[in-house]
Amino acid sequence: MSALYVGLGLSVYTWMLCLISTVLPYWSYLKQGRQTIHAGLWTNCTVRNDKTNCVVPSEGWIHAVQALMILATLALFISMVFGGRTLGDVSRKKSAFASIVTALIGGFLVLSAVIVFSEKNKHSNTTNSAGFALAIITVVTSFITAALFLLSSRKANRGGYSYSSIGD
Repeated sequence: MSALYVGLGLSVYTWMLCLISTVLPYWSYLKQGRQTIHAGLWTNCTVRNDKTNCVVPSEGWIHAVQALMILATLALFISMVFGGRTLGDVSRKKSAFASIVTALIGGFLVLSAVIVFSEKNKHSNTTNSAGFALAIITVVTSFITAALFLLSSRKANRGGYSYSSIGD
């Protein structure tokens, strides 16, 4: 199987991971006696005696993490689209280059979101949860995706195009 096919499949997987991580309400978790607190990027919920109380977080840093994750989701979607365009014709050097760059940008945006979230959340007694773990997996898979797209474009490079002529 070609690196481009694997890269495109991993690109779809990475985009879905990023999307799920962004909307998942479980980025951190805390259990205190009969009270359970779970927080995501969009809500913080407290469950006590089978009653749930959710509030929207208002801290500025959480809005930054939200923005980073939204931008990452968009960048990874664009990477997936350009990877798909390259699939039809590996000589599309602009699409190949765009798929690599946007996969890297998406990975770095998610990495930034993870760093900000963990730095601001480290002084609380909470444990990182599923959404946070999926974000970390997204970082790794986005970099692997970029590497696979690069590998497939290098194979195509032997067939006649180079990144020095990207403007063509």
